[in-house]
Amino acid sequence: MNDQASEPHAGHELTPDELLEAIRARLGLSGSGRRIGAAHVAVLQVLIERRGSALAVNAIHLALVARGDPIKLSGVYRVLDALEEAHLVECQWRISAGRPMRVFGVAPGLLDGAVG
Repeated sequence: MNDQASEPHAGHELTPDELLEAIRARLGLSGSGRRIGAAHVAVLQVLIERRGSALAVNAIHLALVARGDPIKLSGVYRVLDALEEAHLVECQWRISAGRPMRVFGVAPGLLDGAVG
């Protein structure tokens, strides 16, 4: 497979198929045994739509539900773990109401074509 064919290009709005290919390219088709599909694309789309913002898992889940994507909160956690493993999202820790909380944002390079 040509690596460049499956990678996004600078200044180009990523289609769901391109996002799916980027996720699969990063995780490998056989490495983890995970099924990669629509939920991964939907979570990544939510984060891309809010580029520059880091979102808590609950906020990502609420955005998905508002879009009509049927996914459980536990599923969002699993998807985010896979996307983080693929270096497509980054996790940060923030303090909210005196408690640590994980927030996620798009990894640098995803939107400017530097994935891969």
